[in-house]
Amino acid sequence: MNIKGLVIIVHGDGQTDVVAGQWWYDVRHSIWEAGYATYMWDKMGCGKSEGIYKNGRDVSDEASKVMEAIDNLIDNKINGSDNVGL
Repeated sequence: MNIKGLVIIVHGDGQTDVVAGQWWYDVRHSIWEAGYATYMWDKMGCGKSEGIYKNGRDVSDEASKVMEAIDNLIDNKINGSDNVGL
């Protein structure tokens, strides 16, 4: 499949467990069927992520994590990272 781009799904506040909970599976599947990859991650200390979860984090900290994710995807030439959406 030719990937048209990559959609990053960013969680709101609260703990996450993306893999075990199959979070947003139907949405991610629909995005995939439209030709786009998806990327999302568990928050620190949630799911299989290391660290300690802290509720109520600063929005600017969360925005920085999203920008770091985008940079990482582009730097590693992940398929679809030349066309990223949120």
